[in-house]
Amino acid sequence: MVGLMDLKSLVRIYRMRQAEFWLSVGCSAGVIVFGTIEGIGLAVVVALIAFVWESWRPYSAILSRVDGLKGYHDITRYPHGRRIPGLVLFRWDAPLFFANAELFSNRILDAVHGAPTPTRWIVVAAEPVTSVDVTAADALLELKKGWIPMVWCWRLPK
Repeated sequence: MVGLMDLKSLVRIYRMRQAEFWLSVGCSAGVIVFGTIEGIGLAVVVALIAFVWESWRPYSAILSRVDGLKGYHDITRYPHGRRIPGLVLFRWDAPLFFANAELFSNRILDAVHGAPTPTRWIVVAAEPVTSVDVTAADALLELKKGWIPMVWCWRLPK
């Protein structure tokens, strides 16, 4: 089995995303401890749980302009970025469905309340949103009824 391990790839995974690295190490340990079939089965189950967890609690970001960089970037990574007064640029990195609709609404409201100036508009960068189910659509309607003008933006293919 040692011959099958690619340490260079493991180091790369560790640098890019530590949670995925530990998932890989845990699944490899499952193969060593439980055997090939059982270990692979365990790895599949763990990967499915991780997928559901990430869909349920996806990454989101408030975006700003950063001098010297194209596009808009996460304010947690670039706190010196320039925000447009009265506007919250918000990115949601997952499909919007029943399991994360309330979290989406809460994060939007947190972004509005945490804005440096009173919010008049929200733009949702919706390129990562591949689908919206009925429960999520209802949550969007509730936000709209509340007072928040919201625009959805998708990047069109060239």
